[in-house]
Amino acid sequence: MVMKRTPDGTQCRKCNDIEARLERDGLMEHIDQQIYMDLDDPSDFGTQLATKHDVKVAPFFVVQHANGEVDEVGDAVVDEDVYTVYLKMKKQVFGKRASKDEETVDVALSIF
Repeated sequence: MVMKRTPDGTQCRKCNDIEARLERDGLMEHIDQQIYMDLDDPSDFGTQLATKHDVKVAPFFVVQHANGEVDEVGDAVVDEDVYTVYLKMKKQVFGKRASKDEETVDVALSIF
């Protein structure tokens, strides 16, 4: 999970909301890393991930999975899927559908 901090050093409001949803949905244990973007530092790992995947919003999720292939060294080849919408990731990765209340909240948050 890649998040951003506001200029005063706090986590952004939407990141707080998504983190609370992950906890409520019992999915936080599946988040291997929480990475913060430093928008003022292009060499920052979170910023590099955003650039690599052409993502301009936070939070976003990079989901890695082996694709069944191996490279020339014999290591598993890992693909990455990127999700900028929590409910889409929740459905496609974890097979959990959003409630009507969640969908309503997402629509309201997208306006701001």
